Amino acid sequence: MATNATRGRMLSRYMIVTMGGMGVGQLMLNLADPGGFKLFVVSSALISFALVPVALSASTAPPLVVPEPVSLRELVKVVPLGLLTAFWVGVSQGCLMGLGAFYAASEGLSNTRISLFVVSSMVGSVAFQWLVGSSSDRVPRRYVILVVAIIAAGSAGLHLLVPVGSALSLLLMFVHGGSTFPLYSLAVATTADSVTPAQLTGASASLVRVSGVGAVIGPTLGGFLMAAIAPWAYFGVLIVCHAVIALYVVYRMFTQPAPPVAEQGTFDPWPLRASAVAANLLRRPRFR
Repeated sequence: MATNATRGRMLSRYMIVTMGGMGVGQLMLNLADPGGFKLFVVSSALISFALVPVALSASTAPPLVVPEPVSLRELVKVVPLGLLTAFWVGVSQGCLMGLGAFYAASEGLSNTRISLFVVSSMVGSVAFQWLVGSSSDRVPRRYVILVVAIIAAGSAGLHLLVPVGSALSLLLMFVHGGSTFPLYSLAVATTADSVTPAQLTGASASLVRVSGVGAVIGPTLGGFLMAAIAPWAYFGVLIVCHAVIALYVVYRMFTQPAPPVAEQGTFDPWPLRASAVAANLLRRPRFR
């Protein structure tokens, strides 16, 4: 079980391994014909291999702790910014990851360019994670959320002006991934600042459910708009999602004062699809 001294590093490794694995998976698109069965066989074998270290591990599971439940109604009252950010990040990332390869293919990119287009955002997510996190530990988190959301919306908007698959396009995807993926971590950190340690796991579970609903809506809505309007609607969804987050942060700035920086918890890298085990790693004493 992680301690206060090791938890941040452990979760950062968790984030790097998770996003790194997803990035390598995208690059494997170049190993064989995507229309054939070979890549599915390779994926099946890798999933089977993933069970080996778990089966051979001699460590015991941590004791089961029943978390204090936190309803969505409570979260809306206590920390609406965290809930809204989690939802719209779910919509955005669902569209980004679910339709990225389809959008690139519809623009006529080769398999190599398609994989680079998608993996660029994942590389950015790892590269920018600690920069965003360290900033949110020094200034009010809502300011960081505002800046990051504006960068994400801007990088998506600039895609409409550059050739898809070009070096500049890949750079914009890198910047977009580096700004959009840490937003979920910021949503969790913002929520953790406003709940008790016993409520943190329950609150994190609620955020996962809300972002999961958004992740279902994202590719569904994005696919419909791409078919009804044009492929560029893919970036339209990304722009709108982050614009909504930015506008709501501005609204909160005028209606609710930010908590003092000294009362904020420590930022931890937090992937959108974190497990319950990762959620329990964040349960720690609060020092206020």
